[in-house]
Amino acid sequence: MSKKFFLKKTYAEALRGLPEREMKASVLTDMWSKAGDILLIEHAVCKVPGQQDSRRVTSMSNSKTSHYVEYTRKSGRVSCDCYMYKLYKICQHAVAGAEDIGVLNLFITWRNRNKNNFTLTAAVNSTLPSTAGKKPTDKSTWKRHKTSNATATVTTVDGIVLDQSAESNYIFRFLRNTRIMVCYGCGKKFRQNIMEVPEEPQDIVIARKEFRQYVNEAGLLKMSFKKEFVHYHTKKRCVLHKDPSFEPQSIVISTDIRSLLQESHKTLIKHELGISL
Repeated sequence: MSKKFFLKKTYAEALRGLPEREMKASVLTDMWSKAGDILLIEHAVCKVPGQQDSRRVTSMSNSKTSHYVEYTRKSGRVSCDCYMYKLYKICQHAVAGAEDIGVLNLFITWRNRNKNNFTLTAAVNSTLPSTAGKKPTDKSTWKRHKTSNATATVTTVDGIVLDQSAESNYIFRFLRNTRIMVCYGCGKKFRQNIMEVPEEPQDIVIARKEFRQYVNEAGLLKMSFKKEFVHYHTKKRCVLHKDPSFEPQSIVISTDIRSLLQESHKTLIKHELGISL
């Protein structure tokens, strides 16, 4: 099967029925790409003896494991036992299995028809323990300052005061006095250990609070229980790995951060992000 044809055949229909608030288009794109990869691997999708509507689909993150995919004829539902399916009621294994069974269009129709029954928040709350995503010694660097009427109006990050609306936006952070190690976009390290502080201008990164995806020791994809900082190299392409709609102009640059930027930082930001400071 041509992977290009496979993607073109059903992706547009699936995306059209999926509200952005329920799942980012980038997540669905990644699922379709991985499903296409699975279908191109010999024996990655196998029939289950005696079960015409079931498949065993190889895990792309761990080739020694597989996931059980089952088609329900009455409803058109295709289910999978992986964590991603619990979150979204769709995953690369279900898509690949449905295509192999020959019911992908029926599955997409079922998923779009039932989309309002599944939300990311509900899925996270129902499948993760209250301590998921937390580090034993992790102390939040976000502090809320309340006014006399107990309404939070500002937030501090690394000792720098930001308007509270910046919590959901991209910002710049310096690596010094942090434990930041790996780029969430490209997966490469910013430094070899937390004691090392890269020389200017490589000592600054892009950051945003998100529900962080990570692979646990069992090779399963998990998601943090609450939004926490993820970090990217000061490069547009690194952020685009996770957020295809990213625009550098959306980065919130506070007055305090501007005052700390050296000429080398400004040159880097101009070159990589097209922002003149």
